[in-house]
Amino acid sequence: MSAAIRWDPGAYGGIEQIYFEELPVPMWFPKYAVMNSVVEWRAAFGSQEFPIYSSSEGHAESMLQVLTKTQCSIDVKHFPFDEQVCRIQLGSYIFQYHEQQLHPVLLPPHDLDSNAWEILDLSADKRYSCFADERVEADSIEAANRSAAEKGRSSRCYQTLEIKLHLKRKFSQYLHLSFIPVAITVAITFVTFMLPIGGGERTGLIITALLTVVAVMFITSEKLPETSTVTTLDHFYK
Repeated sequence: MSAAIRWDPGAYGGIEQIYFEELPVPMWFPKYAVMNSVVEWRAAFGSQEFPIYSSSEGHAESMLQVLTKTQCSIDVKHFPFDEQVCRIQLGSYIFQYHEQQLHPVLLPPHDLDSNAWEILDLSADKRYSCFADERVEADSIEAANRSAAEKGRSSRCYQTLEIKLHLKRKFSQYLHLSFIPVAITVAITFVTFMLPIGGGERTGLIITALLTVVAVMFITSEKLPETSTVTTLDHFYK
């Protein structure tokens, strides 16, 4: 709320809300950033580059959108039938928890699905970090303050919002490009037992099947994750 942008709708033709490209008066903006971003750290939220909605009562709102990159540890042991849990940490080390706070409003998971991943669950948890001789982190500010007090030093405490995404890989592409072609090729090789022993048909069919499997592996190699872990797909090829 700000008295500087408050007006009487009756004096301005009944206008009760307007949009500003730039605010006519200086205003304070909260400063937040993606803490585990892999790009240059900066206050991604809190800039005045976005349109601002203002009501006649002096209430101002802004819908901020930020495109960023974060890191996530991936376990590809069960690739391409794997599930992953990734976390995005949003917070600020400028203002303490009692000066500004985050209250998450999350979209339904099905509204965020991509071509490669299905979002099974989307949740957000508040975390609190206090700094004394070392960093202390807890699920509540009371626990964080208590742990920091045990260190014997006064501390500064900050709030962090941890957004957790439970992801499941969509494997239909790998099913059609790898599993089904290889399974059909291997099944065809059993026909060799019905071919005459004296002819060269057996050898030719087996070599053709082997080259087919190698070709499928070569075509799909670019779509495989770079890892030293033996995946489910590797076991299938064996």
